[in-house]
Amino acid sequence: MFDNSRLETLYREAQAALKSKDYDRAASLLSQIVAVDESYLVASRLLARAIRLKRRHWYNDPRLWGLVAGIAVIGLLAWLAPRASLAIFSPTSASTATAAVTEAPTAAYTASPTPLPLAWRRISTGQDFPRNTITALAIAPSDPDGSTPPPSTWGSAGPSTAGRAGARCRGLRISPE
Repeated sequence: MFDNSRLETLYREAQAALKSKDYDRAASLLSQIVAVDESYLVASRLLARAIRLKRRHWYNDPRLWGLVAGIAVIGLLAWLAPRASLAIFSPTSASTATAAVTEAPTAAYTASPTPLPLAWRRISTGQDFPRNTITALAIAPSDPDGSTPPPSTWGSAGPSTAGRAGARCRGLRISPE
């Protein structure tokens, strides 16, 4: 078992190791002291500190981030200073400050015909979507057999007679118009 002088020697060596930043050796020495006497001076606190310092990485050092932030602020000020001085100290003529602003009339836009021929194309036969209910049906008087609804009711897909055979009709309104 360790006597008091041996614990004191280990404690001094651990403090020297901490000063020289040899955290592994300091943790080893302090763990020997704490194993023998937990209340010996502040060995347990020093052991916790040595372990914390051993685990600390260079990029977690607050001094480094303070230095980086300082350099960033100085760089930003160096970049903004010439622009700010030009905006503040640039001479302005009195004639431009008092001149009345008049807007010139703009020419009206005229639409020009498009060079592309436009045509309606069917993008779907209507079989991709369920069509079991007819919500509206309009029959043109110019179409005697009533197989094709008028173009105003086509929508974007054009006339479609497919799928009308098994459809249900919720209501029917007949108008002479």
